[in-house]
Amino acid sequence: ELGNGMIAFHDAMKISYIPFPFPYAQTCDCLLILHWLIVAFVTASWVTSPPWGAVFVVIQVLILWSLNYIAREIENPFGTDANDIDGRQMQEELNRHLLLLLQPETRRTPRLAEDVVLCEFIQEEEIDVRSFCEVWKDLDDSSA
Repeated sequence: ELGNGMIAFHDAMKISYIPFPFPYAQTCDCLLILHWLIVAFVTASWVTSPPWGAVFVVIQVLILWSLNYIAREIENPFGTDANDIDGRQMQEELNRHLLLLLQPETRRTPRLAEDVVLCEFIQEEEIDVRSFCEVWKDLDDSSA
């Protein structure tokens, strides 16, 4: 449990300290701006109605820019924004789980009991166990 906690901690630290490559982010922003400038002219050649052209342009640009802003929010998941992961709460929960491992009740190794009580359903001798093929055959025979 402690080892898994350390692995998760180091993975979270990688996410929070290693930024997304700056050239990639700048290229995405430049391509979005280029798309925003060109999409109106391209869409105008495809549709004959200006309202439909405006709808197609707005939908395309809105979706792509929304995805860009979502990616920026995901890039830094730890912080104080409403959408950020609450690192303090996660750490407190992990500490509670680790403290449970220190209690004497959790140090006891589980053992099998000598006085076993089997389920009554399993002890019945008249259990009707059939294969799937047998059930289908009975259904075919009853429908014929």
